Amino acid sequence: MNRMTVDEDAETLSFGADFEKSRPLLMSEVALVMQTKTGPKNDLTTVGDIFTKTLEYTQRFSRLKRKAEITEARAILEKYKDLHPFEAVQIANLAITSGMDEEGNIGEEAYELIPSLVSKVDETTIGELLQELDSLYYDISSK
Repeated sequence: MNRMTVDEDAETLSFGADFEKSRPLLMSEVALVMQTKTGPKNDLTTVGDIFTKTLEYTQRFSRLKRKAEITEARAILEKYKDLHPFEAVQIANLAITSGMDEEGNIGEEAYELIPSLVSKVDETTIGELLQELDSLYYDISSK
């Protein structure tokens, strides 16, 4: 069998054939899907240890708890057409903030954590996206 090998590399947004038609998920979406597997009473006795630990992890680090909040975050991310879906999800999952660094640059953290952004999305655009997400997170936390 002659198969072409594809190097997977998040920095160049190369993920291989398995991910070409897949949509990356927000951690909050993963938690929501996993919760449906435990049933309405959140019965963890029917699932394994790895599932339980993964569910606990996603719940701990999910900033969005309700489906409406997730939908709103997705709508914000999808407005930024220059972003690859993986980049958009990473910005949300890594909880990157819009705060300025010591030199007054907005979005430096995003560029450091997601190197593929450097050559395609300017600082103003990143700043606007981060501010929109910060606003959503603030609205949620103040409820």
